[in-house]
Amino acid sequence: MKKKISVNDCKSMFNDKFNTLTMKELGIELKHFSMGTAPETPSFLVNQDELKKKITEKFCDFFDVNKAQGLEIVFLKSNYGNGKSHFIRTIYTFLSEYENVITGRVSLKQEETDLKKKILESISQKVLKECATFLINSVEEDALSEEEAAILMAVEEKYSIDATLAKLLYEAARSNDVVLQVQAIAILKGNYLPEYLKNFGCKKQELNSEFYYNVIKLVSIYLKKIDYFLVIVFDEYEHVFSWKSEKYKKNVYEDIKLFTDNLATFGNMFFVFAESISVDNESESSNDPAFKSRKANLTYQIVDISSETEVEKLFRMIL
Repeated sequence: MKKKISVNDCKSMFNDKFNTLTMKELGIELKHFSMGTAPETPSFLVNQDELKKKITEKFCDFFDVNKAQGLEIVFLKSNYGNGKSHFIRTIYTFLSEYENVITGRVSLKQEETDLKKKILESISQKVLKECATFLINSVEEDALSEEEAAILMAVEEKYSIDATLAKLLYEAARSNDVVLQVQAIAILKGNYLPEYLKNFGCKKQELNSEFYYNVIKLVSIYLKKIDYFLVIVFDEYEHVFSWKSEKYKKNVYEDIKLFTDNLATFGNMFFVFAESISVDNESESSNDPAFKSRKANLTYQIVDISSETEVEKLFRMIL
């Protein structure tokens, strides 16, 4: 049975688990090594003691109830073949074992990637419905009546959101029509069909960046209320540099800058971006020098496996 995560649990995140593998798991892991790919659930990391310590401390602070639970953003940077995928898959699989941690894995290969919607993809329909119900119920005492119009106005005022978002939250929480509930939640997640919009009097242009920033902000409020956490690992960040569309590149940079400007607003969330060093990395500076400067303070270098001692250790582990 899953349990809630504690600070002490985090300390074992990167412990070697190789000796605990079943024969089947061992065979799968060795097959990955023979192919030169990272296992889905890596059992150990070689030559990263200093970085493992730093990342462990980050997560210990993040899950410490006695400390501020502001947003955390980390970039893990690596030359190809030095453990980037091992790192993020270890983080993801470890945290997925805890009932109060919502985890997500996102690949940034696809050019038309909206970071905000990728974050919301990791939030289940159930959690979004519960979030909407909490937010609507939280304004009942402030509303002038129990009528829908009064509730909607109270939600807009309390959480500084527009009428469109308030209406969708109300339908997700209180609609007696299951189909409408599902459609409202789909719009909140950003994976809706165009025909859903007319059922709520929505226009596509209303569902802009600010709209989805506000949805994520409201999810953060709910996560804090129930002591849950959201951790998402974004793999293959280096693909952003080679996207042909400057618009989508700029949107990713702007999203990350907004999140880093509002750490308290997006609390109980931890985003890990994994990046391999490629020939396109330098294009980041010309796209947004200010963002590159800020990102440098969030970046941790994965050490190259370069010495005979390190190779010998890896060899003996596999042997």
